[in-house]
Amino acid sequence: MVFLNYAVRILTILVGIFFLTGKLFIDHPYKLELQFIGGLLVVWGIYRIYSYRKALKELKDEEEQNN
Repeated sequence: MVFLNYAVRILTILVGIFFLTGKLFIDHPYKLELQFIGGLLVVWGIYRIYSYRKALKELKDEEEQNN
């Protein structure tokens, strides 16, 4: 399950980078907006990895206290 969570978050970051580069939509009328969305996806993916790692650490610490 941990692998799946990391895979989804990394995929989110990669899609964000793909949008952020803007190479797919060179002449697209909403290129700037799509690049902005790409930046948001990258930031959101990084935040999700950070929050997931923090939650795993808290769970591990809680389990150690219970033992």
